[in-house]
Amino acid sequence: MKYLRTKGLEKNTEMKVSFCGEHCKKGPVLTVNGKTLEHCTPQKAIGEIERVFADCGGSSSGT
Repeated sequence: MKYLRTKGLEKNTEMKVSFCGEHCKKGPVLTVNGKTLEHCTPQKAIGEIERVFADCGGSSSGT
C-alpha cells in the first residue's frame, strides 16, 4: 500500500483482502491482475505491479 501511495497509483488500483484461498502453505499469497504470486515478498509484489503497469502502457514512476 505504501508503494502504491508513493507512486501515486492508489486511484489506479483496487485492493481486496482475503484469506489464503487454499494456498496457505504457499503464503503469503498475492494476486495481481489475475496472476497468483506465492511466497510473495514486497519485492515480488512491486515487481509484478510495475510489470502490469508497463504492459498496459501506464507508468509506475508517479508521473
